[in-house]
Amino acid sequence: MGQLITTILSVILLILVQIGCVQIHTVFQMKNELLDVSFATTKFISNRGARSEADVTQAVEQFIKEEVKRKPYQLKDTDIVFSIKRSYAQDQALWSHADEFRLQMGLAIPALSQLFLTDKPLIYAHRQGTINAMDYDL
Repeated sequence: MGQLITTILSVILLILVQIGCVQIHTVFQMKNELLDVSFATTKFISNRGARSEADVTQAVEQFIKEEVKRKPYQLKDTDIVFSIKRSYAQDQALWSHADEFRLQMGLAIPALSQLFLTDKPLIYAHRQGTINAMDYDL
């Protein structure tokens, strides 16, 4: 009788894994890693500043590559999408003291099965920050 119950539970577990119901722990781990990377990226942008938006984007891409290498969960830097927008700017070119920005990062949820998924949903992290670098430091 015990073998029958074990066999039934094993079959149910195999079915649930194929549907994708038993990947919640993976999603939570990825969400935590994304929140950690987004916090570090916001701090990096705040302390760095920049001369242009292209400079910020390039520096953030490089920073994310380095940051992802240090994470225990193997995220890929190519899977992370981000956008940085200034919500307040004193100077249109310089990203300097008192400028405010909004960082949005997204990461695709890995699917163990393509049975019910048409396209991969994204996990998002939103952060807001203020640039701390002065004009003369840039």
